[in-house]
Amino acid sequence: MEADYTVHHERRFRPVTAVAGLRLARAGSRSREISLRVKMLILSIASAGLLAACLRHEGLNGTCQWPQEKETVLDLRNTVDQRHLRDDAQFAEELAIGYSDRLRRVEGLTEARRKRVQCMEVLFTKIAALHGVRTDDVIDSASKRDEGVDFAFVFLPMAVFFVFFTYRLCGRMFQAIDARSSAIIVAFIDSILVSACGVLVGELWALAVETIRIGNNHLSFRTARIPWSNQRGYVFAVGLVLFWITAALRYHWTGRSLNSPHSDLRGRSQPGLE
Repeated sequence: MEADYTVHHERRFRPVTAVAGLRLARAGSRSREISLRVKMLILSIASAGLLAACLRHEGLNGTCQWPQEKETVLDLRNTVDQRHLRDDAQFAEELAIGYSDRLRRVEGLTEARRKRVQCMEVLFTKIAALHGVRTDDVIDSASKRDEGVDFAFVFLPMAVFFVFFTYRLCGRMFQAIDARSSAIIVAFIDSILVSACGVLVGELWALAVETIRIGNNHLSFRTARIPWSNQRGYVFAVGLVLFWITAALRYHWTGRSLNSPHSDLRGRSQPGLE
């Protein structure tokens, strides 16, 4: 009699113990998710601080004057000299835009734009004379991007965020859908929607990074140079590929978890929990 009671007691409370274990596992998963979000936020703040620390403050003025600089002949075959000329040219653009922003309040938009162009021509000529290069070389250098900064602060963070979001989305989706064909159809539709949203969110992020990098929220014509804005189709295609790869891996891992010994507990009503 005592043995029968013991067996009945174990059978009754074993599912409850398993469900409690599942709940603890889910709580741990949520805790790790929150921890990861906090780390991503801290990383974003640190990235913004690093970009702000790289700003060029010396020589900023609103009078279209190039700061005092020693004449140095640059060899444009040298990577370091190419970067030097690029930085000078882009700093000249910042001086010209700051100069026109001051004039716009007094003389109007049209006159401010005209004087901005004149200011840039004067500064580009000054830079060319200081470094022994042609004015056209300075103009070309102004439009060049720092690919390392674009990758480290724009493309890489967005790719990490996109994969993380896709992983979480597909996990919930595959747990709710049993049929493989239905899962594929839903994943295909979601891949288009999520990739399109990723393009829009990434463009906003790229604009924010560029604003912090330059130190001026008035980007003006420089907005057109942001790589994300010029490569929407390419970014969308990469988003589709990342989504499908992440979805395939998530489906494989979710399939294993669904076939685990405790997976049937989610579909049953548990004794003691009703």
